[in-house]
Amino acid sequence: MNRATTATPRPARTHQDPGTPPRRLLRGLPWLVLRQQRLTIALTLLLAAGLTWYAVHTADAALAFLDRRDIAPCPPGEGCRLPTEFADRFQVPLRGLTFGLSFLPVLAGVFLGAPLFATELESGTHRLVLAQSTTRTRWFLAKAIPPVLLALVTTVPVAWAAGRWREVVLDHAGTYAVWYDWGSFNATGPVPTARTLLLVAVGIALGLLLRRTITAMGASLLVGGAVFAAWEKARPYLGQVITVQGTPRHIGVPDDAWVRDSSFLTTSGARVQVPDACFLRDQNAYEACLRDHDITRYWAEYHPPGHFPALQQVESATCLALAALALAFSWWWTRTRLH
Repeated sequence: MNRATTATPRPARTHQDPGTPPRRLLRGLPWLVLRQQRLTIALTLLLAAGLTWYAVHTADAALAFLDRRDIAPCPPGEGCRLPTEFADRFQVPLRGLTFGLSFLPVLAGVFLGAPLFATELESGTHRLVLAQSTTRTRWFLAKAIPPVLLALVTTVPVAWAAGRWREVVLDHAGTYAVWYDWGSFNATGPVPTARTLLLVAVGIALGLLLRRTITAMGASLLVGGAVFAAWEKARPYLGQVITVQGTPRHIGVPDDAWVRDSSFLTTSGARVQVPDACFLRDQNAYEACLRDHDITRYWAEYHPPGHFPALQQVESATCLALAALALAFSWWWTRTRLH
């Protein structure tokens, strides 16, 4: 007699077979690109973490130093002389940090951007990737996105930490600390991130165009230096200035102002320089000397400290727009001209 048999369902597998390769969060091309760049990514993250910790730790130490000596923040518009020990321990290292951070975007363009595509183009390995089912756009994005994200996650915390340290010094030194020095502009706020993205994007474009790693790195270094110098010249003209006119005795420019341009004026409004002989006299004789040369007024254009965020925002927005153009050009070149 035939007996009906009922098939017993096989239990679902709850574990991976030993012969199956382990699953990865990233597969294929993204995993390959990250594996190729893993050393650069690790070193960059380590450097950023170290700089952030150093800036935060030193800012906390500066605050503790001021608290122990009961040194209050300086009143607005005034200058406060801080102990020499504070300057040696906290102000001089701050200048060194901002000086070094100012050049990190240039190094990012040289070592992150320029070799990214140039290395593969020089060796010809890009043809192996493009011969597969991978599209040129996907290959470009897989290569370009990691350094862009790396620039974001490393520069933002470092710039924040350096800015916090800078604020401690400015709050307690007042007008004796210069707020418009190039290190403050280049190493704090949004400028380091925007400039790093720009120079990484320019490095990528140069690598695609020149197809030689060392040549592209050298060109990125030159372009980075040119960008640095250009911003230093253009920065005073990025925003509206305050224009004042005063007498030689009462000039009318705050002590903490960043003077963009100034001159003495005659009664006709002509801009003139004060003769050297006038400076060698006391105040009354100095004013009499100016009258003898028909100098009656003083004219100046300046930025107050409140313009600092606006100047940084204009510079950052310009850098981001140029970075987007450079990346768009590189994507177009990869799709249409790369062979």
